[in-house]
Amino acid sequence: MISQLYEYYASGRFGGSAERYFDLLSMLGDQLDETMTLHLLTFRAEEIHPVSQSWVDDWDNLMSTFFSNESRTLVRFRALTLLASMYYSTRVVHGAQLVTRVIIPYLIGSATSAGVRTKLLEESQAEVAKYNTSMFT
Repeated sequence: MISQLYEYYASGRFGGSAERYFDLLSMLGDQLDETMTLHLLTFRAEEIHPVSQSWVDDWDNLMSTFFSNESRTLVRFRALTLLASMYYSTRVVHGAQLVTRVIIPYLIGSATSAGVRTKLLEESQAEVAKYNTSMFT
């Protein structure tokens, strides 16, 4: 059933909006495979905009669902990657609020698996290398 929903959505034959499709995926929750969970996570993260009054709470809820209550390393890592992206794009105006209410509680206040820490370290090293290369070319 889940794969049929995806096929309909991907082919444009789903009889509803993207929001409705992802609401259906949300209802299926634990039954989703990793790929579908990543699609849902990405869609939900892209819906969160700093102009919304509840955007920090929305990030908190997203991290609760896709980081704290999730055991799959790739999904947890993607949640952190999306959070980092939001932080970097809004850090001048909203950085402190995001750090104190979402980043610190999830990174310091929760158990982060060795797999997630390793992926974060590798990603950070890649970003530093990319930054250093762009500075000197």
